[in-house]
Amino acid sequence: METGKPLPRLSLSRLVASDYIAFSVTLYPAALWLVFFGMASIDLVKAGWAWQLSTISQSLGYIAGMITLICLPLLGWRILKLNAILKDGVEIVGKVKSLSFWRDRGVVVYTYQYRGKKYQTGATLHKTRLTRALQPGEDIRLIVSKDDPRRAFIKHLYTS
Repeated sequence: METGKPLPRLSLSRLVASDYIAFSVTLYPAALWLVFFGMASIDLVKAGWAWQLSTISQSLGYIAGMITLICLPLLGWRILKLNAILKDGVEIVGKVKSLSFWRDRGVVVYTYQYRGKKYQTGATLHKTRLTRALQPGEDIRLIVSKDDPRRAFIKHLYTS
């Protein structure tokens, strides 16, 4: 059932909070840079405020830089992929088939019907207030790609 309403915009904060891939590729570089700057600060104090980094701090800086260079394109790819669905997508009603969480992540599987054909897809989620609120059997609003109806995502988890 298409609603015909204008589609919302992708919310970067909701994307990073709800989507496990986006969460991971944002968290890992941020954590590494935080540790690097902490260690660099300690090195700075030990060296009497002369900018001298220990070998460990230098290595951590290189590793943080490389991980960032890997993760930023992955986040960009995820944003582009979801924006492409939003651009050509339609809003429909689907149903949560199953939901399971383990530690800080989970998997949701949902079903929907588009143009008379039934589809089932899912997503790997980060455990948040919004994702924990999902219940099997619950009706949900999905954004489905017109070009490839197998691609869909839960509207309120990714948009503002």
